[in-house]
Amino acid sequence: MYPIFNAHGNMEAFVWRFTSKTNENSEVDNIWTYTDKTKIEINNSLNRTYSVVSEKPHGFDRIPVVYLQQDHPEWEDVKTLIDRYEVALSKLGSSNDYTGQPLLKLYGELVNMPDRNDDGKTLRFPIKEIDGTGKTVQGDVEFLTANNAAESVELELDKLYTLINSMSSTPNIDFDNLKGLGAIPGIALRLCF
Repeated sequence: MYPIFNAHGNMEAFVWRFTSKTNENSEVDNIWTYTDKTKIEINNSLNRTYSVVSEKPHGFDRIPVVYLQQDHPEWEDVKTLIDRYEVALSKLGSSNDYTGQPLLKLYGELVNMPDRNDDGKTLRFPIKEIDGTGKTVQGDVEFLTANNAAESVELELDKLYTLINSMSSTPNIDFDNLKGLGAIPGIALRLCF
């Protein structure tokens, strides 16, 4: 899309350029130019040379385009939140890779270690008598897992995601949010997208 301005900063024309496919699946370059009175359609469908296809009044007394220019995209205000969200999510993934699965802690000497694909795994430790007093020492095993869940990280990710959506005026239309609305009329659902 190309706005064309005169020396005084007023829009004289608006050009919309896009490609389309023909029935033979070849690409056509389309150029539509809107002035204050007419719509001019140009394309290269005839022997790959550009020609005017139609020129007719569009029925408005001005260029039928609402044009807004801004220095930064909508998400500029939440760029640092997006960066923080991505870093926190990455660190959470790395942390889960490192501590998410339990470790097997062994005490003593293990006689046999079961294969990882065995069903009904059994660990066998020898029982040893110490000092001839009848006291015995035996091995043991337990799983070592992280005792606390990452609730604070989850809370931070949720808050960051909510702030990103609200501060950038981006609706959160994922399936979980939409299904909570109940029965949505078809036209309303189409307008969401």
